[in-house]
Amino acid sequence: MDNFLGEPTKQIQQQYKIPFIYLTSHADKSTMDEALVTKPYGYLLKPFDADDLYAAIEVAMSNFMGQPIHNEDSGLLCKDALFIKTDKNFVRVEINDICWVESEHNYLYIVSQKGKHIIRSNFKDFQQNVPATQFIQVHKSYMINLNKVDAFSHTDITINGKEIPLSRMYKDEFFACMKRIV
Repeated sequence: MDNFLGEPTKQIQQQYKIPFIYLTSHADKSTMDEALVTKPYGYLLKPFDADDLYAAIEVAMSNFMGQPIHNEDSGLLCKDALFIKTDKNFVRVEINDICWVESEHNYLYIVSQKGKHIIRSNFKDFQQNVPATQFIQVHKSYMINLNKVDAFSHTDITINGKEIPLSRMYKDEFFACMKRIV
């Protein structure tokens, strides 16, 4: 077990920058102590069923996405993507692929070049997971990726053929951002 918990685990953490869970039949103190040094997001003992695994993954992803994980040279780890839950899977959505986000009650529709995903969240929480210089709110129900703007007027913004309303409340901030880009 010593070889598995040591250097390979560190390499996996550095290369992939994603949460990991140990799935093992080893519950002895020395193995647990070795595992704890690597700071896993979970430790699941065999035998386990699908519900146990699902719960462990849910907790790991929640802890991973809910905390700012910093690296000395690159800032936030996994800063280039979000993991969005769909049924029992987590789908990687590249932040640069997101075109806009639409709010409806307690849900956000994240529209990317590859599709549309729904999450239970609000703009405030979502903004903590994306670059503030890239995403801004332009309407009470819309947030956009500034890099995806195709055209705009004083009343709307066009992204991939979709007209998104631009409200008076957010207009000045939007125009200031567009001046920075242009």
